[in-house]
Amino acid sequence: MKSPSFAVLLLLTLLFSCEKSGKNNATIIRNCTGTYLRISDKEYKVCNHQKLAGYNHGISVTATYKHLKKCDDTAMYCMMAYPNDGLIKVISIK
Repeated sequence: MKSPSFAVLLLLTLLFSCEKSGKNNATIIRNCTGTYLRISDKEYKVCNHQKLAGYNHGISVTATYKHLKKCDDTAMYCMMAYPNDGLIKVISIK
């Protein structure tokens, strides 16, 4: 009989491997609606835009990020609609 610890270890491995995050080459996009990262022809709104404060619009970076379902960003922007492909939180940037 297999040990229950093996099953628990396998379950934990599967749970943590399903987290949606990535490390990709990206371009910083800034406009009056907020800050975005363009990754593979998709643009993701950056919820923690302060992390990118030292980077200019249009430059290429390598970003590690995590997909979010909700954004707690309370900064005021213009009222223009700007379509995006989801919300992300930048974990690290180079």
